Amino acid sequence: MSGVKTPFNVISCAPFSRVQPLITPDQLKERYLFGIDLTDESDNELPDDTFQHFIDAAVSYLEHKLDIIISPVKVKEKYDYRQQDYVNFNFLQLKKRPLAELVSLKAKFPTNRELVDYPVEWYVVEQEAAQIQLSPVEGSFSGLIVTNGAAYVPLIYGTKSYWPHLFEVEYVAGFEDDKIPVIINEMIGMQAAISIFEVLGDIVLGPGTASESVNLDAAGTSKQTTASAMFSAFSARIESYRKKMAEYISTIRKFYNAIPAIIA
Repeated sequence: MSGVKTPFNVISCAPFSRVQPLITPDQLKERYLFGIDLTDESDNELPDDTFQHFIDAAVSYLEHKLDIIISPVKVKEKYDYRQQDYVNFNFLQLKKRPLAELVSLKAKFPTNRELVDYPVEWYVVEQEAAQIQLSPVEGSFSGLIVTNGAAYVPLIYGTKSYWPHLFEVEYVAGFEDDKIPVIINEMIGMQAAISIFEVLGDIVLGPGTASESVNLDAAGTSKQTTASAMFSAFSARIESYRKKMAEYISTIRKFYNAIPAIIA
């Protein structure tokens, strides 16, 4: 795939550069389900496919909840030309974030006739908010001369203040493979664990069962849980994870929320 991955002039944030691969079923068990009996009353273990399903479901849930892309996806979109933005380094706010790779940025007429294929050296990228700009350098490319006046779309600049869908941007949204921020992986693990606890809560003693007693002659054993008609056996653990999730969601939303462009 051509283009730029994490360009040399990228603006990024150190805390979110601490990354790791997507959590696996085994890691989910070790980190968030440690000490929990993952079998039913017949000693049947939950299959790994079930854990993987809830991991995938957690990824999808967080993508919708946070309005970001986690699993990488290739995107091709059109953006309008606005003269005011163009003379200010052509600020473009992409529709999907974060930005993993900017493949190409072109100016094209609706007939698909290409005006300019902007060189990689011009890209200025803010990955987390998925914002891009062009910082032109003097010289020539594709037969066009770049001047201090930034006349690098000579057929449009100076004649029109607006042109719909002039720019075509091809990019990869999401996180690069094996580079998911630790805090997002933590959220995926907790959300997947919540779903698994909800399933296990009904099979520990049965739905809505709070206690179980077994008596044989003079001997007897009993088991008490936090389960009831309204709550499962793992309600306390679920509530703890949900509180942490609420805190993380608030933090992540602030971090990835784009800075809006102000158009006079």
